[in-house]
Parts: sequence; structure tokens; C-alpha cells
Amino acid sequence: MYEPKAVEAPLVRLSREYAARHALLAPNSAVLVGLSGGVDSVVLLHVLARLGHRVQAAHLNFGLRGAESDEDERWVRGHCAGLGIPLHVGKADPAAQAAAGESVQMTARRLRYAFLLRTACAAGLSCVAVGHHLDDQAETVLQNLFRGTGPDGLAGMPAGRPIEAGSEIGLVRPLLHARRRAIVDFARSEGLAWREDATNCDVRYARNRMRAVVLPAIAEAFGSAAAEQIARSSALVRAYVEDTVAPVASALFERAADPERQSLDLETLLQSSAVWRRRLILDALRQWLPTVRASSEAIRQVERLLHAQPGRRIAFGDAVVWRGRGRLVFRVAAPESGAVQLEAGGTVLATAGAFDVELLESRPPAAPRDDPFVELVDADRLGSSLTARPWQPGDRLRPLGMDGTKKVSDLLTDAKVPVARRKQVWVITSASKVVWVVGLRLSADFCVLPSTKNIARLTFRPYPDLHQNERSDDRQRGGLH
Repeated sequence: MYEPKAVEAPLVRLSREYAARHALLAPNSAVLVGLSGGVDSVVLLHVLARLGHRVQAAHLNFGLRGAESDEDERWVRGHCAGLGIPLHVGKADPAAQAAAGESVQMTARRLRYAFLLRTACAAGLSCVAVGHHLDDQAETVLQNLFRGTGPDGLAGMPAGRPIEAGSEIGLVRPLLHARRRAIVDFARSEGLAWREDATNCDVRYARNRMRAVVLPAIAEAFGSAAAEQIARSSALVRAYVEDTVAPVASALFERAADPERQSLDLETLLQSSAVWRRRLILDALRQWLPTVRASSEAIRQVERLLHAQPGRRIAFGDAVVWRGRGRLVFRVAAPESGAVQLEAGGTVLATAGAFDVELLESRPPAAPRDDPFVELVDADRLGSSLTARPWQPGDRLRPLGMDGTKKVSDLLTDAKVPVARRKQVWVITSASKVVWVVGLRLSADFCVLPSTKNIARLTFRPYPDLHQNERSDDRQRGGLH
């Protein structure tokens, strides 16, 4: 078991005071420590144990440095075993799991926090601690400044926050008050070993250039306390943001947002001033599309949708912002091979486009004949299990105007749909029955009859920037995207 020292080191005392000042940790609480094996996380583990917390550790092996990554894992296992500290180990491949437009470093960060959250939940822990320090804070603030971020970016990293939006698991940074040199001095005075990551010296990465080149130059020009002053400025900005900006932004987001549909009300957006409108979009991206880098350019792209026609969208890799009827919808598109569940009154995104199911209050004349992506159906026959998915071999339906059933594959042949494009064809199904081969044929089992009491309108909106010319030609040939 870990045995605390009799004399409290200055770093331990200052960390206790910092944690108390920011209400980071309850006395003797259980904490999960993100343990990479570097000096920061190793010292954090020892400081928290010294403060009487019941610590567990979590190590995620990214495998980015081959044998060196495996040696990090072996070292962490041995270190925790020697201290009698429970350890949770995972593996991830950031290069393979990166979203479109996402760097390996950004992916690794996302995967790390997701792993820490899963591990904390599985272990029944309510708090995760990471080893960020004051120098990290100064680097973060300067990077955000150079990226052109707003007050939130200049506020830097908070001492504590939910590990993700809406989570009851807290993320705390008990060493955020300490310079890195104080952390290294503590490790040496205590005889602690740690692992060095050689990639931290690679100035091809912006963070490393900041650490190795920019901050030393600032310290030389403005004194060794420059990093502390940057961190102090960020703390002041954070205080202003939390006391003034955050409450207004939270109230505005609550008014505009529909969490279940992951959408923002267009009227609220348009009535808001430019600065609050962009803040609403920023908060929506952060909350609903966390893999998207919420840059000013991304916000500008989304903002253009406010005056676009319904159906327009902006794609950020697998994430999509959709201009619906009266709302902006923020979703991660479903996998190409997967199905999506449809619901009345909602917009659901798939990789090929967006599906709407609308229950009508009165009987319309008919579905528009010039739009093959709109159909009217008997709502009472749809049932509660409505699904959109790519068509599959063996799918059949009873086409409107025909006797008996027919294979979807035969319908595609009759419509002269090229083989290479057949995988783009989707169907809507109810239970096990095909309701609609989208853009091509409606099933007679669901068509609107004179006796029909309740009518639903099914709409498919192909993403506008995909195959515009092909879609126009297809409509002339038979209406299939």
C-alpha cells in the first residue's frame, strides 16, 4: 500500500490549498488519475495519494511510438503494482479512429477523455484528475490567442469541469497552480522515476513549438514570471466569463435548443445579435458535435445556413449541420451500412441525406409530382417502428399499380439505375415491410386511399452538394437519386 510521508512537501501543501480554493476534491475521496507515465501524471498520482485520496490510475496505450508505447505501459503497470494502486489499462489507435479533418493529436485527446470517462463509470468513481500545470495553461492561452478564439479560449483551462457536457463525472486539474520546474523538482527530491516521451521535443507540433521556442523567448524578453502572468490573466478572464457571459449564454441556449432533436431554433438565432448567435452555434457544436473543431471558420459556415433553403447542409467529416424547417440540426451521420430510426415530427440524418416524417392535420391534394423525394402514406398503417436504411438483396414490395410483389433489385433494373450507384438507394420500412423505395416506388400497402383517415408525408432531402447534375438527370429518367 502507498505510505504517506511524515513531512508535507511544499507542492503537496499548495495543491491541497488550490484544490480547497476551487472545491475540486472532497477530503479522502476516490479519484481516477490519468497516468501516462510522464513526470506530470506520476507526480499527480503521488500528490493525491499523499493528500489522503483513494487513488486509482488509468493508462491508455495509443501505440504511436511502437515499442516505446508498450514500454510506457509496462512501466506504469510496475509502478502502480509497487504502490498497491489499482490500474486500468486500455488500447486505442488514433490514426485509424481519426474523424475527417481531425489530427492524430486531436483524436488521441478525444479518445483519452472518452476512455477516462468509461473507466470512471465502470469503477464507480465520480472524479477524474489529470496532470496539467501552469506552463500548460500559459501554452493553451497563447495558442488560443493565435487561433483567434474568443473569451472562452483566453480563459484557458478551468481547474475543474464536467468531463463532458451533462456528465456527473468531474474532471479536475489539481496541479494547475504549479510550474513544471516545481513538479520536476518534487519528483527528483522524492526519488520518483518517470518516462520521457521523445515526441515532446518534436517542434513540428504546434504545442511543442510553443513550449520549446515561444515561451522561452517570452520569458527572456519579459522575465521568468511571464508564464505566471499569462495564467493570472486567463484566470481573470475566466472569472469575467463565468460571472457575466456564461449565465446569459446558458439561458439563451436553453431557450433555443431542443436537446432531443439536437437542434437550434432558427427564429431565436436570427433575432439574436451576431455575437450571441455565434455563441449559440459554438455551444451547439461543442455539445452535439464534439469531434468538430469549433473554429471561427466552422461557425461562419454554419451561420450561412441561416439564410439558405431548407435542405442545405454543412459537413464536417461524419458530422453534419442541417438547415431544416425552422431549425438547425446538428447530427453525426449514420454509418453507410446502418439503419436510422425515423420519428414523426423529426429530421433524421443519414449518410445520403435527411429524412422527415410529418403527420398532416388535413388531407392535401396529392404529393408533388415533380419531386420524387416526397410521398404521402397512410399514417395508421406505418406502425411505430419506422426505419430508413440502404436496400438489401431480398427486399420486396407490392408496387403501386402492380399485382403481386417485386424485388427491389428488379425495380432498379427497370429504372436503369447504374450498378455502381445502386448502393446509394435507400428504403423506408415498417417492421419487415418495405414502405417506399426512396425516389422510385411506393408500396401499395401504404398508399393513401379515399378511406384513409390520417396521412403522413415522407420526405427525403439528398445532400445538395452530392451529384447535383446526376440527380437532375435521374429525375428525368425516373426519379431516383
